[in-house]
Amino acid sequence: MMIWVVEHFSLIGTILLGLLLAIGSAFGLGHAKGLSTAETSAKIEKVEEEKQAIQDVATRQTTVTTEAKNVQEDVNRMSGPDVDDELLTKYSYPADKDGDS
Repeated sequence: MMIWVVEHFSLIGTILLGLLLAIGSAFGLGHAKGLSTAETSAKIEKVEEEKQAIQDVATRQTTVTTEAKNVQEDVNRMSGPDVDDELLTKYSYPADKDGDS
């Protein structure tokens, strides 16, 4: 038995080296696949966050536009002095309720 091992030492070494390379390749491929999956997930998450941010901006713009339209309609229905009174009561600092600066 010992003589057979000595005679076939290079064959055994080649087989062991092949096994180590196969195992190393399997780990390398697994790592590459996992890395690729993680990168893809990160890209998808980033796109979803950007989509949500764009939707939030659109919602805020719609709200501001609607409110501005409502204010304009209110101002158009009021007379000049009523507009001044409304602005003084709604949009003054608390210490400035009487309209004095």
